[in-house]
Amino acid sequence: MQHTKRQISSETPSLLDNAVEGLLYAVIFLSPWAFGCTDAVGEFYLTFGISLILLLGCARWMTGSPPAWRGRRTGASLLVGTCVLAASAATHLLPVPNGVREWIAPGVAQWLAPAEWLGAQDDPSIWNAGRGLTVYSGGSFLMLVRLGLTAGLCLVIGTMPNLRRVLFRTSVLTTVLGTALALFGIAQHYGSHDQLLYWSIPIEGGLGFGPFANRNHYPFFLNLTLGLAIGLLAERLQRFGSAWPRMIFNDAAFAWLIAAIGIMLSSLLICVSRGGVLSAFLAICIVGALRFRIAEAGRSVLLAVLIGVPLATMLIWVGFNLQESRLSMLTESDRYSTDGRWHLWEAALVSVPQFLWFGSGGETYQFWETIHHAGDVSWNQSDMYSLRADNEFLDVLSEYGLVGLVGLSLMAAAVCVQSFRSSRQSGLAAGGAIGLLAVLMHSMVDFGLRVPATGVMALVVTMLLCSQTPRTPGNRSSKHSLTRKKQPRSSGVPAYAQLAASGSTPKSISYVQWTLLAVVVVTIAFSSIRIRRRYFEAENARRSAQEHIENLAYDEALSTMEHAVTVIPEDALMRMEAVRVAEYVRDHFQSQRQKNAATKMIVDHSQVLMQQCPLDWKAYTWRAQHDSTLDPASQLAFIRKARSLHPGQPDLAYLAGKLELAQGSIETALPHWQESLSVSRKHLPQICQMMQGRLSTEQWTNELLPEDPVVTFATATELPSPLRESILERTLTLLANPDRLSRKPSPGQWDALRGETLAELKQYDRGIAMMRRGINEQPDNIDWRLKLATWCLREQRLEEAVREIRIALTLEPDNRKASELQKIVSQEKARLQSPQTATPE
Repeated sequence: MQHTKRQISSETPSLLDNAVEGLLYAVIFLSPWAFGCTDAVGEFYLTFGISLILLLGCARWMTGSPPAWRGRRTGASLLVGTCVLAASAATHLLPVPNGVREWIAPGVAQWLAPAEWLGAQDDPSIWNAGRGLTVYSGGSFLMLVRLGLTAGLCLVIGTMPNLRRVLFRTSVLTTVLGTALALFGIAQHYGSHDQLLYWSIPIEGGLGFGPFANRNHYPFFLNLTLGLAIGLLAERLQRFGSAWPRMIFNDAAFAWLIAAIGIMLSSLLICVSRGGVLSAFLAICIVGALRFRIAEAGRSVLLAVLIGVPLATMLIWVGFNLQESRLSMLTESDRYSTDGRWHLWEAALVSVPQFLWFGSGGETYQFWETIHHAGDVSWNQSDMYSLRADNEFLDVLSEYGLVGLVGLSLMAAAVCVQSFRSSRQSGLAAGGAIGLLAVLMHSMVDFGLRVPATGVMALVVTMLLCSQTPRTPGNRSSKHSLTRKKQPRSSGVPAYAQLAASGSTPKSISYVQWTLLAVVVVTIAFSSIRIRRRYFEAENARRSAQEHIENLAYDEALSTMEHAVTVIPEDALMRMEAVRVAEYVRDHFQSQRQKNAATKMIVDHSQVLMQQCPLDWKAYTWRAQHDSTLDPASQLAFIRKARSLHPGQPDLAYLAGKLELAQGSIETALPHWQESLSVSRKHLPQICQMMQGRLSTEQWTNELLPEDPVVTFATATELPSPLRESILERTLTLLANPDRLSRKPSPGQWDALRGETLAELKQYDRGIAMMRRGINEQPDNIDWRLKLATWCLREQRLEEAVREIRIALTLEPDNRKASELQKIVSQEKARLQSPQTATPE
């Protein structure tokens, strides 16, 4: 009895324990609402909260009971993997000799800007690419800060007392949080549209859901909360025991859990993230199969029915149609053969051989994706770019090399092993396993763990599961933990002194080692706050500059952006923002003095960017356009370098062609323009105007125009006869072999284009037949129907024209073009039905 009392008292939380636990709950609950803490402001507050947890945890280590590692081997593996990945990021910040660089990272020398283009390289604050193993170190620096906080949080959670209680309270908190996020996401989705956050904040380049700027990131966080809610439900059923059929309808908590899970599942479907839905379904099936017992089959079926009722009710109430959503693509296997992720994954792998061991640097994937652009015209558009490889493992391999991949694999293995182990433990542990397995599987096709709020949540759940003591009898870790708890503690004598005197203190938890570790963690906490504060200040300066621009205070905007760059000189992305602001200001200044100041700012920062991040194609373009000291040959050299870094940029390709033409070489200009037209028809009128009368038909079809029938048809409409007819015939030739085309058509697009081409060649009967085939594939296309009606009118097939116009007006009653065409057809019918010149009897 005496030992039992000592065991309970030793687990009684102290004031610091309660402070750490409460702060952890606050961080979890608040982090997703600030856009997942993806911006510098939100991440600063998240960093500040985690740093406070680390400081309080270290204070608890030094003043309370001696810290005992409760994370077991899986938690230790997670910690080791974090440290290995951090070590890879740390190598990016270290200067190395040229011989070592050429041996370990031969790609650095290949991608550096030519030495004669660069200015002085004696500024150590910018971390120029020629000093280390990577071509950009700024992103690696931020990753190192995040990983340091991750390792410290692992240590603090792994040494907390009463972790089963913490897991239960965390599950309750996240169930409430997940339900709130789900309701908020559904309300925002149907209350405005997915390109606005909080009904008022526009999203650049994406579709959001709830407070997350990308609908594919929402399921990462929600699946964690959903899994913990299912764990609470399973735990509740275990308490009922054999009386569950009677208690299941009398327990209020059970009913609320059913409703919460139904709401969360509804939002998961409504956000239409295919990876999120599929990973959640697979995770539930895996954990359910591991826990399945024949005796509990009836209970499982009843639970599925009870959860399905609120789920179906919610979906019916909001009017969600499963068949009309993106989720219907899960059953269309042919869609995956042309999915854009294949290009993203291929681009991630291309750079690996040149930076095999430590990668090319944090945040560099966005540059590789533009360098190794896709051949598919439908995917490779000028306004499409990706920051990540849509696969956490390939993304880390590209940016942090094999060493980083080993670290991430250790972390993933720890999560996977612990999830399978927890599936057979308590209901709470099984619920956490569902969330972690869903996140792990979803990470294979997306990068939601890069969202700070989701990464922190996944880390907390993993460490809580690692610290749960299995309930199986004879388990070695249970025996050891029980033995450790039974050791008496004398009041008035420091705990570490008692353990040292008893001779039972393992070397891994000696007081000296924990003290040194505490010093390291405290250093990480204070350093992280200081570093993130700088980025917080720079982000506020950037926002102030935007406000100054809106208020036409251009001088203040320039000075504010200069301050932002000065605060974080190692960050190339902020420097790019400064150049964009200067470029905008230059175009709106009235005085020559102000224009000159903005131009100087553009040139100076562009020159630094070429040293700091030579993969950025925009720096070379800015320099070529705004540096008045460059001669035409140097301008062309800069543009050629930029073209090699972004072959799919149509404006850049058009500019390169113009410069080549200015040098007097049509032959060298044509390949640039051909690539520009293969991506966009934006500059087609200018190109046609410059090349009319200067190229033969063979040069038009073989050297200038790409093998794309959409482009050749558009070109034909810009040219006079007989060149027009020749290019139209070329269009029909390309359409005769659709399998050789890089563009992936929409349903019926090639048939409709054949019809348009034949109509341009005055073959209206054949054109009408081909257009009808296209309309059969895409019956809601109003433009095609109106073109068909126009051709039918020309051929005096008025009844067919009337039918197409009526269908078009049914689909879109306010279509002005259809209404005007209807009047013309009515007048033509009236003319034909009017009596002709009377014939004398």
